[in-house]
Amino acid sequence: MDNIQSAQQAIEAIQNNNANLVKYFQNTTITSVQEQKITEENLASALFTYNKLKDTQDGLLKPLAETEKGIRNLFKPVLAQYTNAINNWREGLKIWRTSQKQISEEKITKQAQDYWDKRKEAQETGESVPLPDLGMSIIQKTSYHNMGSTSYRKHVKVQIISPSLIPREYCIPSESLIRKEGEMALAQGKQMPLIEGAIIEVEEIPVNIKAR
Repeated sequence: MDNIQSAQQAIEAIQNNNANLVKYFQNTTITSVQEQKITEENLASALFTYNKLKDTQDGLLKPLAETEKGIRNLFKPVLAQYTNAINNWREGLKIWRTSQKQISEEKITKQAQDYWDKRKEAQETGESVPLPDLGMSIIQKTSYHNMGSTSYRKHVKVQIISPSLIPREYCIPSESLIRKEGEMALAQGKQMPLIEGAIIEVEEIPVNIKAR
């Protein structure tokens, strides 16, 4: 029996044992104290069964997770070697391309300047001055080699050096930080803090305690 079949049988067994609970899944409306009690019992039972399902799932996955961990540990140092080499080569190519582009631009500028200097001289001598071949010095976007080709795409790189100076439209509000402010106020018995642009409310969540 494979792992999928074992999981399927475990699910079917648990679901069959909780058939009476499952039929209430779509009934979430409470209109009386009696229905409140029934819902509370269903909630407690569902939480218990949910944890049982999770434990069963984790039990089936644990051997697989240990195997996965072992394989990952074997590959990790080798992948790290390749990652370091790839990153170093990419950085080296970026530095090289930047330097070559600078040399190319300087060469084109010099060729253009030489051309205009000769044109000025030619005005006196009447000599014909051919246009320089500026296109030959342009760095190509794609480089071809024995392994295929390597293309150089333009990429926008961003480094945030002063977070407090970033304009508001580039910032995302943090619900977790706002929630912490509310939790602190709740723990201290204070009113919820007023934060413009957010609504902080206190809601009651049912927490079940298993009967002894």
